[in-house]
Amino acid sequence: MGMFDYVHYEMSCPGCLAPVTDWQSKDGPCQLETLEPHQVGYFYTHCACCGQWICADVTVADPAGNCPHCGQKMPNKVRITVRPIDPSLTDRLAEAASKAAK
Repeated sequence: MGMFDYVHYEMSCPGCLAPVTDWQSKDGPCQLETLEPHQVGYFYTHCACCGQWICADVTVADPAGNCPHCGQKMPNKVRITVRPIDPSLTDRLAEAASKAAK
């Protein structure tokens, strides 16, 4: 049994515009499978070029094509909202891990 699954998704890094493809999620079966974005609710990665952490939230339309959160009609069946993770948080986490390792 794995600890996460891969997510098949590609975009440009919001920090440096390099291609980002190595996404992971813990919302699936966590058996190192490769899933599509609509199969998970949340996935994340970091940019290999600039180190920026990025996360994505997935909203899947209900059977009537409406957003399950607000009820408005969704033009697409799946909406992916991507945002950078606060770099100061990742810096603080890396610093804490470094101190703990000493």
